[in-house]
Amino acid sequence: RGRSEKPRAFYATQLRVHPPTFLLFVNRTKLFEKEVVRAITRELRKYLGYTHVPIRIVLRARKRSPSKRG
Repeated sequence: RGRSEKPRAFYATQLRVHPPTFLLFVNRTKLFEKEVVRAITRELRKYLGYTHVPIRIVLRARKRSPSKRG
């Protein structure tokens, strides 16, 4: 991790229903290790009530416009 960067998910959208597939827009995909993705999946499963349904997570780095970069 460069400069002690933390994994951040900005927003998500559902892509598919069968199986439930979610697209997460994140700061850097490399920061999301397997354990982090598993934790997100576990929370989604608990929140949505999907007890025995496989959930897919797709990570995509958020593209920022040049005017929005700090």
